[in-house]
Amino acid sequence: MAKEKIFVVDDEKDILEVLRYNLAREGFSSRPAPRHLMPGQNLLPNSH
Repeated sequence: MAKEKIFVVDDEKDILEVLRYNLAREGFSSRPAPRHLMPGQNLLPNSH
């Protein structure tokens, strides 16, 4: 079974590290949002 992927967004580096660590322990693959993204920017493609 493939790992579920989670896109992690937070402006606090320490929070990101804790979230990614705990997600990895539970078997999830995660990656942080790129730093150039603005808060509230739509990160998901339109479903229309």
